[in-house]
Amino acid sequence: MHRPCPSPPLQYDDEYAHLNLKLAATHIPPYRSVDITIPGEYVKEIWVRPSSFETVMTDGGAYHITGGTAGEDVLIEIEMLLDPAYLEVIDGFPEKTTAVGQKAETAALFYSIPALFSSLMLLLGRIGVIAAPLFLIAIFLRHGREKQTVIPPEHISFVPDPPSLSPWQVNLLFKGDAVDFDENGFYATILDLHRRGILRVTEHDDASGVDIQVIKNVSADTYEQRVINFVSNAGTGGGCLTPVPLLPPQSREE
Repeated sequence: MHRPCPSPPLQYDDEYAHLNLKLAATHIPPYRSVDITIPGEYVKEIWVRPSSFETVMTDGGAYHITGGTAGEDVLIEIEMLLDPAYLEVIDGFPEKTTAVGQKAETAALFYSIPALFSSLMLLLGRIGVIAAPLFLIAIFLRHGREKQTVIPPEHISFVPDPPSLSPWQVNLLFKGDAVDFDENGFYATILDLHRRGILRVTEHDDASGVDIQVIKNVSADTYEQRVINFVSNAGTGGGCLTPVPLLPPQSREE
């Protein structure tokens, strides 16, 4: 459909003439496609809105503007800086002013900022859609995945060589009192001396108790030597001690 175009207002100075064509501001239904051709004989600068429209210079020197759909009531606008000679060939309403080119370029810049911002946000959104899963996968691989092997620290995994600590020394460590030699350290020393062949511990046939016999009278450890001396002095029949059988705690309380 072709409609007559009324005489447009123009602003001009000695360098430029400014023309702003507003081709569609109110239209129902939306345009399904847009195809505009602007003769380029007098055009020095051109700005097309919406910015999604494509502008191509043809071989004949015209500007070919195409675009997809234009939504309902979306303004289709073409702003141009022209050669002042254009005023002689158009029937319009010219108005003399100053700095026409600067004003037009500034206005075009302000128009382009929202479009640039929306394009930037669209780009960032697309990057975020791609980067977010990769970022989450990287976090999972670094912190969330169960480790294949765990090497415990040396202070946890290190076990002292058994001969390096005597049973009574180990008992003191777990007892928490460096001067409290209780019965646990004594019994552990008896069993260790039996293991090493310094004492011999023999259980009675009726399980009523044990006999402790001294095999060797000398030990380099002071506490062990005291235990050997105690068994030798308290025992009878060649250093054989028959202590009272140890009962479970419940039985001893009874």
